[in-house]
Amino acid sequence: MDQNKKLLAIVLLADAADHDLIVSQQQERRAPSNAARPMFSHELSAQVRFADIEDDVDAAVTEATTALEELHAEVKDLVNQELFGESEEVTPVEAQTAIHGLTSNQPEQIQEAESRVALLIAGLLAAAYIAGGRRVLEEASRQGVSVDSGAAELPVEAFLPQATAVAQHPWRRITGKLDADLSSQDVLIRERVSVQEIEKTLDDIQIDGSRDQAKQATQSSAGRGRIDTVSSAPELEPDRVWASELMDGNQCTSCETVDGRRFTDWEEARRFYPNGYYYRCRGGARCRGTLIAVFE
Repeated sequence: MDQNKKLLAIVLLADAADHDLIVSQQQERRAPSNAARPMFSHELSAQVRFADIEDDVDAAVTEATTALEELHAEVKDLVNQELFGESEEVTPVEAQTAIHGLTSNQPEQIQEAESRVALLIAGLLAAAYIAGGRRVLEEASRQGVSVDSGAAELPVEAFLPQATAVAQHPWRRITGKLDADLSSQDVLIRERVSVQEIEKTLDDIQIDGSRDQAKQATQSSAGRGRIDTVSSAPELEPDRVWASELMDGNQCTSCETVDGRRFTDWEEARRFYPNGYYYRCRGGARCRGTLIAVFE
């Protein structure tokens, strides 16, 4: 066997061993479902249960998505009604006029629906914030640190700006996409636009973008809860602190570089993760990285 084949064989064996270790850690609920590497030794020492953190976020996002799906459907029905009424066809100019009227003067029923969804999502974000703090308290307890303080809490109102932006996404996405389609040259040169065509366009607008917005808000809230709880609990004095991007299965190059970095102290670590995720992540709040600590 020549040298290149030997190196390839070593790499393949290492990859197989890593895969087996990842699966084992997932079965133990230490690693998340999308783990792309085995846990580092300091992550094991910190007693982190990444699968639990993942479950907290996923449960909140699932509940938010259900509310957003209902809002999506309501927006689509209203838009379709405003464009066509009882007609089967309209001219492109009539369709454009209708959609422009909607975008400049949002109907009250949609405003009320968005407010209801925003309040629900704000509650979910507040709960995710608390859950993030509770998870880090559990880690400290598993390390043998006795903590009398509870998880950090913030009022629901503190999360309303994020939640409102999430709740407004269906309206912005649906009306924006329809406006762009109705302004295209291939539509403008036609005599009529049918209700079936618009229904097809509306059906093609999926919930994914709105769900992504909800997930970003939830992940950042959970990450902030972890960090704020450590910062506010007098019993928690991090002895060693690292960045962990284990939960980010699709790392950008920035997050890949910071993964496993050990910080000088907690204050330095917070500067890298000021809002619950790595500040240089190219995906912004899509980052699933967080800080982990071994306490004294």
